[in-house]
Amino acid sequence: MPEALVNMRLDHKRMREIINEVAKVENVEWARLVFGPTDGVVYIKTARWLELETTVFNINVVEGVLETDTRILVPEKD
Repeated sequence: MPEALVNMRLDHKRMREIINEVAKVENVEWARLVFGPTDGVVYIKTARWLELETTVFNINVVEGVLETDTRILVPEKD
C-alpha cells in the first residue's frame, strides 16, 4: 500500500484555509500546519501507485500551495 508524506510551502495569508482544502483531497489521511522550513505536512495512503501520483498532483494544484516536497515511505516489514 503506497504511502507518502508531502511537505508544503503555503501562501502565508491563507494557511489555515489552504490546509483545510488539502485535507479534502482524495486519499489524504491528514494534513497539518507545522513550524519549520515548511508550512504544512500531508500524509497520503493509497491502494495503488497511480493513485499516489494523482493525489500528489491534486495537492499541487490547490490554490495557495506554492511548493511541495514528496517523500515516499518505505513499507513496513511484516
